[in-house]
Amino acid sequence: MDKKEKYSLLVKDFKKYTFKDQSLINPFSVHGAPNELNPWAVWHGNLDAKILFIGQDFSNEFYLNELINNNWEKEKNSITNKHLNELFKLILVDDIGMPTEVEKALPLYFTNAVLGIKKGTMQEPIKPSQYKETAKEYLGKLINIVEPKYIIAMSEVAYKAICFIYNKTPLKTMKEAIEKNGIDLLDGKTLFVVAHCSANGRRNRDEKQQELDWKAIKPKLIF
Repeated sequence: MDKKEKYSLLVKDFKKYTFKDQSLINPFSVHGAPNELNPWAVWHGNLDAKILFIGQDFSNEFYLNELINNNWEKEKNSITNKHLNELFKLILVDDIGMPTEVEKALPLYFTNAVLGIKKGTMQEPIKPSQYKETAKEYLGKLINIVEPKYIIAMSEVAYKAICFIYNKTPLKTMKEAIEKNGIDLLDGKTLFVVAHCSANGRRNRDEKQQELDWKAIKPKLIF
């Protein structure tokens, strides 16, 4: 099977998945959800991606429903997404655009560590069990299908999900992981860890420092 066929089977299998954690629901339970493993792949979902970008989680049931009913306009205006757009400019020649406005297929695939979406508010904290539940069965299989050269994990949740998949012990702090700047995953892939670029993430690691973190990645990328 080629990548598209393998991915199609993975998505088909995930559609039937029911989360053990009852605070999460399958995004496919929302009418009109995109036919992707995670809604974020609407932005960039290239199965031949050189960079697999993993965020924390994709919001909640109400937000996804609102996006679907309003042609994703709110996602295009997201401050976090605009911050991310600016950060990617520090490592890529091409502009990554905004969701659903991408004019060309860039070598990127966007997904999240937590594949379920929240029933409650977006601010509810993520528990380790929420990313571990689907990490190896779905996110790990996605990595094997895409076979990216680089993985960028944005947030502690995304970093720890990758460590869980690869049976690695996480470093004690996010600061250590970020400053490690290129972690060998021993299967030909390199992991980069960055802080979340939301307003909350910038309280822990400010805008200037995040820019420096991303600039430090660029010399390590070889396409």
